[in-house]
Amino acid sequence: SSVSLLEVVVAYLIDQRGWARKKSVYSAGAVMAVTGTLSSLSMGLMSGVLVFGVGFFDLFDILTDKIFLAIGGMILAIFAGWFMNKDDLKDEVTNGGTLKFGLFDVWYNLLKYVIPIAIAIVAVVGIISIEQRSLMFFGIATIVVLAIFSKKL
Repeated sequence: SSVSLLEVVVAYLIDQRGWARKKSVYSAGAVMAVTGTLSSLSMGLMSGVLVFGVGFFDLFDILTDKIFLAIGGMILAIFAGWFMNKDDLKDEVTNGGTLKFGLFDVWYNLLKYVIPIAIAIVAVVGIISIEQRSLMFFGIATIVVLAIFSKKL
């Protein structure tokens, strides 16, 4: 439900940013309401309003589908493969050893070496395949800005 989606953002704002719960709920709820409203209206009343040559619904779809999903998957694979302790990762994947995973070492090497490269290729192809060139440059700029302002990179 939407409440569970909101709670993830609220928990982040409270735990990592030190915001009060009320401020977190109202802020995250307002952002979600605005983006949801813009997406809905872009199919009707605001169908003529274009950002980078596309409507809001298409803009949000392209950002999440072609850019953020790939970046998130790549960061997750890099973190699990390079920064997590191998034994801790095996413990997580096998539920503390209760599940059998005979191919763990193969999976771990794929996760560490192959999967981040494969996801990067998919992300680059996805960005290049964006039909509107101005939106493609917006996607590339978004990645660069996120990399610059990220404390983790």
